[in-house]
Parts: sequence; structure tokens; C-alpha cells
Amino acid sequence: MTGKMPVLRSEYILHLINRHQQQMTELETILLEGINSGPPIDVTESWWEEKRSMLVKKNSATKTDDTKTTSPIIIRPHQLNNY
Repeated sequence: MTGKMPVLRSEYILHLINRHQQQMTELETILLEGINSGPPIDVTESWWEEKRSMLVKKNSATKTDDTKTTSPIIIRPHQLNNY
């Protein structure tokens, strides 16, 4: 047991609804940032290859030899214009 008081089902349902509303608001904010981030670009296979290569080089340059990893780099669409 976690030491917390038992939660009523109705409180739990309200919690889930509130959490969902927060997530939807965050998603809408991210989507709007993407829409307003500039003119559209054609995202082709070669574009992704160039972007990945650039990010791998950038990531490698910011780490010391003992902290380099081969873990994937995750980029959200609204972050693409930051690179």
C-alpha cells in the first residue's frame, strides 16, 4: 500500500478527464507551433538522411568520448526548425 487514502471512483474519473484535457491542450500547442513555424518544406527520404546525419554529428560533438552512446535521437516535429 502506498500510504495514500483510497480514491473514490468519481475522483479517479475526474482525474483521468483532467489529465486527458491537459494532454489535448499540450498537443494543440505543439501542433500550432509546428503550423506557425515557417513555410512548409518537402520532407523526403534524402531530407531525413541529411537531418539525421547532421544531428548525429552535432550530438557527437557535444559529448566527451566516455559519454558517447548509440542511442537514437528523438526529435519532435515542432523541434525541427531549431536545428
